[in-house]
Amino acid sequence: MNLRNVNDALVRENAALRNQLKSSKYVDSVAKHVVNDTVYKQQYEYIDAKVINNSVNKRNNYLTITKGSKDGVAKGMGVITGAGVVGKVVYVGEHLSIVQSLLHKDSRFSAMLAKNKEIGYLEWGDDLDPHKGLLVDITNSAQPRVGEWVVTSQLSLFPAGIPLGRVSKLNAKGAGFFLNMEVALAVDFSKLEYVYVINNKFATEQTGLEAQEKKDE
Repeated sequence: MNLRNVNDALVRENAALRNQLKSSKYVDSVAKHVVNDTVYKQQYEYIDAKVINNSVNKRNNYLTITKGSKDGVAKGMGVITGAGVVGKVVYVGEHLSIVQSLLHKDSRFSAMLAKNKEIGYLEWGDDLDPHKGLLVDITNSAQPRVGEWVVTSQLSLFPAGIPLGRVSKLNAKGAGFFLNMEVALAVDFSKLEYVYVINNKFATEQTGLEAQEKKDE
């Protein structure tokens, strides 16, 4: 019981520390030479939660977490652990929420090779291996290497740079201009106990603007 209380305290502390990272903030100034803490304003907030239900052996896997709308959780928010990306919130109750795992046929997150910033998408493979993902739509000119980190891009619902995994196998996709490659996932989904829900304060504004843009096309 004491160990559980210690773990709970550490998770809350980690969430508080993540909220202080500069990667969680945006610069509210056009004067780039100004260095002042008042320039940085919060863009991402981290809400700690415990995992109370989880599956890894289905085609569509979900998690249940112990935070809901009363804690600030909303549909569409990203979910991570200290190791990397877990998934996104799809259903929200007052006290609990359901997370669509990265291990789901419809999960698809904007990703990039950490070294050269080439952008593609990470999705789960068809072989249902809970330790492997698939990075797709990377240009042939990227020259990826086995062992290279794959992380979230600036186009995702997560802060850029959150680990997704490492390239484990290179595999050309047809004879076109793109590559796909296997990725050893950073998160061990069978051992999830605690997660962090990410509240991107600009998400609603961005979604609204992009929806308006589509109407004008």
